[in-house]
Amino acid sequence: MTRVAAAFLDAVEACLELLRPMDAVPLPPSGAVRFNVLTYGSPRSAQAEESELAGGHRVLAPLFAAGHEVITQLRVLQERR
Repeated sequence: MTRVAAAFLDAVEACLELLRPMDAVPLPPSGAVRFNVLTYGSPRSAQAEESELAGGHRVLAPLFAAGHEVITQLRVLQERR
């Protein structure tokens, strides 16, 4: 699990400069995915349609995939209990 979480953080760091600073971290509209990242500065955010992410969004697809891997590993751990 630690490896998967570290890979997710690496994906966040790789696209951090592409995420916009935000005053608030709103929920996404239906059919969209929003990445809200808390940093030592301001919160940062980016949003894309889920269909774009699954199809290989040029910026956020790696972050989307890494996030799904974290969720998958959490489910696997929970099923083992």
